[in-house]
Amino acid sequence: MRRIQVVATGGTIASRSGAEGRRATVLAKELVASVGPLPEGATVGARDVVTRGSYAFGTADLLALAREVRAALRDGADAVVMTHGTDTMEETAFLLDLLFDDPRPIVLTGAQRPFDDRAADGPANLGDALAVAGDDAARGLGTLLVFDGFAFAARGVRKSDTMSARAFSAPGRGPVLRVADGHVVPLARPVPGPRVPVDLDLPRLPRVDVVPVYPGADGLFVRASLEAGAAGVVV
Repeated sequence: MRRIQVVATGGTIASRSGAEGRRATVLAKELVASVGPLPEGATVGARDVVTRGSYAFGTADLLALAREVRAALRDGADAVVMTHGTDTMEETAFLLDLLFDDPRPIVLTGAQRPFDDRAADGPANLGDALAVAGDDAARGLGTLLVFDGFAFAARGVRKSDTMSARAFSAPGRGPVLRVADGHVVPLARPVPGPRVPVDLDLPRLPRVDVVPVYPGADGLFVRASLEAGAAGVVV
């Protein structure tokens, strides 16, 4: 029996409409229940970490999410699925891919439309993510992002459409897996990238600024970043 741990973090997939607008109020167990039949031979646990939009996440939140993944893997989970807002899903996926050198699948998914929308895409995306997490084809591929029937490697994926259900793409690379009627079809195998050792128990990640340069640029922006407290600058 394969054990998959779902870690819920809010986002549109967990949002309902109310008097104050759309808010992430749907909890992990309800998200899992919305999927319908679970992958054969799998048990699925559900845990809530935060319930808010990913646009509000800071580095302390990202470290907390990474610690949740670490805890699930240490506890013996065969795979981890994280539901997440689409605004910063690619950044979280990339960070997790940098941090974890483990063959067990770590899969992120979300939704373009809220949970109570008549055409909600969250249940199908979560179902596909669970199918990927429970399939041997996903082992050793690093962190994956599953959306609209396709799984993308964390390195190279980006949100490319803010309206369509097919919100993510990987220009020049394409998806690595496809999900069709609950079956996972391998398409490509990504080249593993280097991992970065990071102390997950830090209160927050050091600030590193990205500074653009152009012909004739001086050091103003670099100096401003350092004076503002950046631990380093990428030019």
